[in-house]
Amino acid sequence: MDRLVISLFGPLQAKLRTENIIPTFRTKKERALFAYLVAESSPQHHRDFLGELLWPDRAEGLARTNLRQALLGIRRALQGGHNPVNFLTISDDYVRFNKEHKFFLDADEFDNLIQETNIHHHESLETCAFCAEKLETAVNLYQGDFLEDLSIPDAYSFQEWILIRREYYFRKMLMAIQTLVDFYIGQGKFKTAQKYAWQQVSVAPLEERAHCQLMKILVIDGQRGAALEQYQVCRQILATQLGVDPDITTTALYEKIKAGLTIDPPRVITQPLRTNLPAQFTSFVGRENELSWFEGCISNQVVRLITITGMSGVGKTRMAIQMGYKYLRHFADGVWFVPLEGVHTLDLLAPSIAKSLELKLDGQNPTQVLIDHLRTKTTLLIVDNFEHLLDGSQLLLEILHKAPYLKILVTSQRRLSYQAAYNLDLRGLPYPQDIPHTPNIQDYAAVKLFLARGNRVYSGYQPEDTDLPYIAKICQLVDGLPLAIELAAANLRHRTCEQIASELQTNLGSLAASMEDIPERHRSIRATFDQSWTMLSEEEQDAYQRLSIFQGEFSLDVANRTTGATFAVISSLADKSLIQTNASGHYILQPLLRQYASEKLVDNIDSHPQQIKTQTYRSTSLTHDPQTNLPNQILFRDLCNHAIARARRSKLHVIIIVLNVEDILESEINRSMNEQRYLIHALAGYFTSQIRESDTLARISNNRFAILLDDVQNPEAGIVVINKILGTENRKLPETIQGFNLSTLVKYGISSFPEDGELTNSLIEAASS
Repeated sequence: MDRLVISLFGPLQAKLRTENIIPTFRTKKERALFAYLVAESSPQHHRDFLGELLWPDRAEGLARTNLRQALLGIRRALQGGHNPVNFLTISDDYVRFNKEHKFFLDADEFDNLIQETNIHHHESLETCAFCAEKLETAVNLYQGDFLEDLSIPDAYSFQEWILIRREYYFRKMLMAIQTLVDFYIGQGKFKTAQKYAWQQVSVAPLEERAHCQLMKILVIDGQRGAALEQYQVCRQILATQLGVDPDITTTALYEKIKAGLTIDPPRVITQPLRTNLPAQFTSFVGRENELSWFEGCISNQVVRLITITGMSGVGKTRMAIQMGYKYLRHFADGVWFVPLEGVHTLDLLAPSIAKSLELKLDGQNPTQVLIDHLRTKTTLLIVDNFEHLLDGSQLLLEILHKAPYLKILVTSQRRLSYQAAYNLDLRGLPYPQDIPHTPNIQDYAAVKLFLARGNRVYSGYQPEDTDLPYIAKICQLVDGLPLAIELAAANLRHRTCEQIASELQTNLGSLAASMEDIPERHRSIRATFDQSWTMLSEEEQDAYQRLSIFQGEFSLDVANRTTGATFAVISSLADKSLIQTNASGHYILQPLLRQYASEKLVDNIDSHPQQIKTQTYRSTSLTHDPQTNLPNQILFRDLCNHAIARARRSKLHVIIIVLNVEDILESEINRSMNEQRYLIHALAGYFTSQIRESDTLARISNNRFAILLDDVQNPEAGIVVINKILGTENRKLPETIQGFNLSTLVKYGISSFPEDGELTNSLIEAASS
């Protein structure tokens, strides 16, 4: 979607996809109308009102004509480029700026930040770190007076509106700065307090209190001369603008400083941070979006129960601890960590929480003790590893009902089925997808984590340029899973990056390390997954190992037809973070979990049941070509349906290429059946080598291969792939492929969504004709 960023503080600014659109407005009144509609976007405005607002002395018909022309100019400015968005909603009588479309407006964000501090629960605004952070952001947004460069002298009502708005925002900004000065004085951070004190006297030079605060701060900072000079500045301003002398208290402060007497220092409020959060000995990497999401949760009074779910090794505990440390000052009564790994029965849940809060029970009811203690507290409770105690969720809800200022953050492999819970589904860190063509590989969080942990193996570790693709490959093979990346990096003392990447593809056991300062279950990926495996019922274990046949995404229907797994079982596996879901409702197994489940499947096949062998063969044969093990027509259509659904949302393209190799096979008719099979394998290998890892190659019939290009920006991408496979001139295969002499013409077809159709069947038919 087109990104529109608008600034009303200072000069009017508006950027659409980074392009400044203000110069495209033809007149000052077009800019004025645009600014008014943006700032007053909640109600819809009658055309007659807008005409009177900006063209008050014109006849009604002429004012309407001018308004129509101005709206046309605004619409043109906002609809430049591709995929225009209708930011304006215009009818015969009414006009409104469309808030349904995402856009950023500095004035709205300023108001939201101030409002957050108004509704936040705290003992005092001047001592609240959470609100100070919000106010700093608001002050930074204020880059000048509201629409300071916009004046329409002949539009009296518009001028009055600007002045009222300007005064409103100025007062809010001044109050924010005054609060920040008080806050940083209270924290003993006089350098920062001085910065805001200077800003305060700059924007409000008639405020004597501001000058006095600045004078005191300057004295504390050892700048006695500057403090005396500031008094003279204050005196001069008051005399020039108001014709008065400074107040006697201001003059008394000046005389004290001049005489070198001790002044009463600003009161420093020291509040010890209360927490039992475990210390961390490694750096925290990435997760900026998740931390931002959590900040939104703690600022929202409605959000009380927050959950972080995800598979083993994804970093739920570390994420929760980082959130606790980052926002520690936002909770006046502390952040408390409750580890539940060794707690196996529900009757120990309340005592375990009480123990973490350092409460003495003395034979009393643990739940009542918790409620009595937390009833008035502004506290964050982090309840870690809750998956095996989900039946105890009712206790958490009971405490939340009785303690209105408490927030609870739960980490769990299993999702909490409560309407009150706000869930963060934690997945792997971002990593390069198209490795050979990805610039700045080291900027990805997964790669940063590998390098950071590599530095702990070798001090000053710096990878060679030739190592970076292998590091990216490692991150890709583990799907950005933090624990797996850390275990892989621990192997650097014994193996090269290339060797680690190679072993990962076949040996799950290579992800292990003998580090004594981490829990035993985190010293190998297999041990971590074993713990998750024991959480499953026999039915879930049976279904999960069968689902390992899917190398990519799959739908519920295909999973049910091929493995017999029911919706209830698949949903349960997803709730336990063992299957991931995407926006279109498809499922996927994380690569390492798939490898683990596949090992379980092989173990069970080797153990005995012939039934498992037969059912597994049937499952695979329904979705994959038996000769090449590529997706067959059934699975290919399913993948196409998913790709098209995603492309509809993202406004991108899907390309389908069909390659007909019938002529090649007929020309090799005299070869033996084994040789023909080798030829099919050779063609499959060649086609695979010419496409991206994210693309899909399928064998949809004996004579036809198909390629799916997903999330494509340019519909011409299909031609680029054909040029790689068949060359740009003769459209022939290379003369030799794996020992076969070919140089044969290949019939091909290309279709594109949405240009050639919107359904999978029509796109495959278009590419096959």
